[in-house]
Amino acid sequence: MRMVLAVFLLLASGAALASGGSSMGGGGGYSMPMQRKSPHQIAVEDYNTGLKHRDRAKSYMKELQTQQNPRKVAWLKKHINREFDYAAKLFRKAIAHDDSLYQADGSLGYALRKTGHYSQALKAYNRALALNPEYTEAIEYRAEAYLALGRFDDTKQSYMHLMKRDRPRADELMKAIEAWLADPPKNATPESVSALKQWATERMQLGALTSDLAGTAKTDWSPD
Repeated sequence: MRMVLAVFLLLASGAALASGGSSMGGGGGYSMPMQRKSPHQIAVEDYNTGLKHRDRAKSYMKELQTQQNPRKVAWLKKHINREFDYAAKLFRKAIAHDDSLYQADGSLGYALRKTGHYSQALKAYNRALALNPEYTEAIEYRAEAYLALGRFDDTKQSYMHLMKRDRPRADELMKAIEAWLADPPKNATPESVSALKQWATERMQLGALTSDLAGTAKTDWSPD
């Protein structure tokens, strides 16, 4: 009888060890294994963290508009670029984990555009739109990159496309064009500026007319 009891206890002890009875932490209880995150879940986490850095950069940009202190201006500019760089790295990580996350490509394009990397931004926007052709946010922001690069025909084409698909986004793009015309870069020729200004004036007049005919209120957008 003692022999049978000893064998039983030995088997019970082995079963406890096999089932994790000797868990870390000294609690002696059963510990549930941690569930491994999917690549998509990791991508979403990286993307959301990137958005936090992007939004912080945007808040610095807003503060920069009214800041007069030269030292504070320099600090803000430095940290705007830093936050956008952090955001871009996280968006790239998100894409590496899940290359179907078109929002990460679109946000990567935004961060790159805001730091002056227009050609790279176009590639990111194009990837986003290849995944989702109806992603009008990327269409509008890509048009702003076209504008910065002097690709006015592409900018105009984007505006016309948005007028059919997403009027508020078209209005936002037009405000970006107006801001560009108010302070064109030094390398822009007077002829190109004049031609774009004439086109923009005509389109705004037509846009106002269609809004009045449709009986819809004009949307007040602030340029990004």
